[in-house]
Amino acid sequence: MSLIAIPAVTASRRLRLDPLAWLTAGKVTVGCVLASSFVVPAAGGFHGQALWLRGVVYPIGLTVLPLIWAARGRGRYPLAADAYLLVPFAFDAAGNSLGLYGRIDNFDNFSHLVGTIALTGFAGALLAGLLGFAGGFPLRLIVLAVAGALGWMWLNARTREWYGA
Repeated sequence: MSLIAIPAVTASRRLRLDPLAWLTAGKVTVGCVLASSFVVPAAGGFHGQALWLRGVVYPIGLTVLPLIWAARGRGRYPLAADAYLLVPFAFDAAGNSLGLYGRIDNFDNFSHLVGTIALTGFAGALLAGLLGFAGGFPLRLIVLAVAGALGWMWLNARTREWYGA
């Protein structure tokens, strides 16, 4: 019997992608959207939307956690934190690519809300893993403080982009 006759996927076996593969695919997609916007800025919906700032911030945001993880000696990978960190970039890229910022009133405010919620999840997942907390009031207090700081930094960057400062 040849190998060609063996079915690649049987009925009893489901195709399941690793969560890390999904996360990597999301990061590659956001990176490709950004790269295509540099080639044809008007086609990606980023024209006049501080593409240079996104060209700096997106790659740093998408690679900072894997680089820190690799530099620290590679323990358990903070998959949930990395997934939360991907959300604001993916949401912003999708909103610009689909032209939602110009077509939907207050989409920018909604984008900030999604980004702040995602950064809160990022802070909680990362701190819970780093500090070994399972939950409780101290973790919630730390997460709120870090999320507030990250939300402020995100809003400050977006405000600078809007007003050209």
